[in-house]
Amino acid sequence: MHDPDILLLDEPTSGIDIDAKHNILNFIRSLRGRKTIVLASHDPQEIELADMVVYINRRILNESPALKIVKVLVKGSMDGLNGFSVERVGSDEYVIIATIDRFNELMSRLATYDGRIRVMDIDVEVAVAEGNARRMERVMRRREGWL
Repeated sequence: MHDPDILLLDEPTSGIDIDAKHNILNFIRSLRGRKTIVLASHDPQEIELADMVVYINRRILNESPALKIVKVLVKGSMDGLNGFSVERVGSDEYVIIATIDRFNELMSRLATYDGRIRVMDIDVEVAVAEGNARRMERVMRRREGWL
């Protein structure tokens, strides 16, 4: 294979024995930081390799906007945030939970703190139907430094 800058992979370990799967996953790990890799997969081991995950499911994206949850980790001096669920997770760290349709409102409200708080992490989750149950699946995670 030539040495492309961008590697597009569609379920690269599907239908492969366990030893070959480990070799492929190790090869993909070895490319991190040197290549841009776009990978389509249903396999949790492949998904764990990602810096960013986008979960695409037309039914959930189009029909169930309230199922998308945003969790924002902030650090600093903060009082209550009316209308949002706020959980203290450290001496000066809080997780704010909101539905995706209120994300812009949340970020606008956080901006009013004028530097007293800092956004450290944003995690977006989608409720995924599994039979009669639902589970939350992380779909995107951004770390400090992107805002």
